[in-house]
Amino acid sequence: MRVALEAIRGLTDVPIVALMSFDEDNTVSSGEEPLTVAQTMSELGADVVGVNCALGPAGTYNVIESMSSEDPKRFLLAAQPNAGLPKRVGNRFIYVSTPDYFADYTRRFLESGVRLIGGCCGTTPQHIAAMRKVLAEYAPNVISEAPPTKRPAHLEVVYERDTETTGNPKARRTHLAQQLQAGRFVVSAEMRPPRSVKFTRFLQNAEYLRDVGVDTINITDNAMAHVRMSNVAAARLIQQHVGVETIIHFTPRDRNLMAVQSDLVGAHATDLRNILAVTGDPPTYGDFPNATGIWDVDSIGLIAILNNLNQGLDGRGRRLGTPGSFFIGCAATPPAADIELDLERLHRKIEAGANYIMTQPVYDPETLITYFERYTRNYGPVPIPILVGLQPLHSYQQAEKFHNEVPGIIIPEAVRERLRLAGDQASAVSLEIIKGLFDAILPHVQGAYIMPLDRYTLVGDLLPYIRERTAHFGATDENAASQ
Repeated sequence: MRVALEAIRGLTDVPIVALMSFDEDNTVSSGEEPLTVAQTMSELGADVVGVNCALGPAGTYNVIESMSSEDPKRFLLAAQPNAGLPKRVGNRFIYVSTPDYFADYTRRFLESGVRLIGGCCGTTPQHIAAMRKVLAEYAPNVISEAPPTKRPAHLEVVYERDTETTGNPKARRTHLAQQLQAGRFVVSAEMRPPRSVKFTRFLQNAEYLRDVGVDTINITDNAMAHVRMSNVAAARLIQQHVGVETIIHFTPRDRNLMAVQSDLVGAHATDLRNILAVTGDPPTYGDFPNATGIWDVDSIGLIAILNNLNQGLDGRGRRLGTPGSFFIGCAATPPAADIELDLERLHRKIEAGANYIMTQPVYDPETLITYFERYTRNYGPVPIPILVGLQPLHSYQQAEKFHNEVPGIIIPEAVRERLRLAGDQASAVSLEIIKGLFDAILPHVQGAYIMPLDRYTLVGDLLPYIRERTAHFGATDENAASQ
């Protein structure tokens, strides 16, 4: 950006609009924060500064607020967000934010001082029309009439096809496998690996989770396509220094078939054998949008590979020797748009050998209960344990963002309204909502998968309640887990 601005200003005095992409931490890839970025671009000759791409409307709004924090009139600001997070459907990427959601944020942008508004990846003519309508209401004397369109634009609706499968371990069982087999109620908490070579704080957070009593820790695999420390290395650090067994998310997005098998064998060799097979978020949304996603297999194919490894075979069925003992998890999406399709995918995962299910975050008990009741009607009782995804929220704005921008997450309007009315007490109200949800679904699950989004004290706030409500689980099998 520095080079571009200096080159242009050395040749001409035409107006320059300078926009940069920010990540989920509200920094650019070189580490600078929004206000520093805006100030630097302005000093180098940009007439309009702002943010485009990478983030949806909610994240873009946070960056804009930071840019205007010292003086709302200091810069002419521009905002061009993506249409939320993309979903991979076959060989296509589908964006989830609606035109109405864009319209709502258009007013917020305008009230924050933004003077150039548009959309980046995933926006359609419908999004632009919705934004223009709000702009016309906000500044009616500035907008000129556009000629009427000859025919309405058509937005194709494509449903996500979830994917995953699993294996059947025949060797030494993991502690997680022992607990679930013994009928214990298992609680896992999610952590994201550090973004640099420094890992002291990461291990301190893992120690906190250990001390509050989680059974296992989930380690994500470059979630949201943001580059972080290898989760295999991060999980090994936790097991070695903290003493808590881990579940590693594993995606074939970044690995070809050879690397998939090589990394899995290496993970097993370092005693990382709890695997959650996931397809992975598209690179287009992350730190390196021009990176190529590989996906030689999807998560179903990945589970098939894990199943082969548990039988001492490689991905082509050729004998390797000693069987592995992977304990393989698969995902389920109770709020899926096409539930029948998602149920069919889940059934295929179970048939392929999945040992346990971890769901996407659920905010409505009926959503989860109905989902698994329909599975039972279609395919018979669910034969493996279910760990329900619980994601406490800390604000109404966060709930609004997740509902409108993140694929696979549906937050009912009643929940969002309770958080809106709660104001500064939204975090406490969210915990009460999660507790009520948990009570309603407890008879249908054997574990909880808490996703605190780096706010680990939420696990400490929620876990005592879960332990109290599940004290009876496995009470008749005190010694089963250690046999």
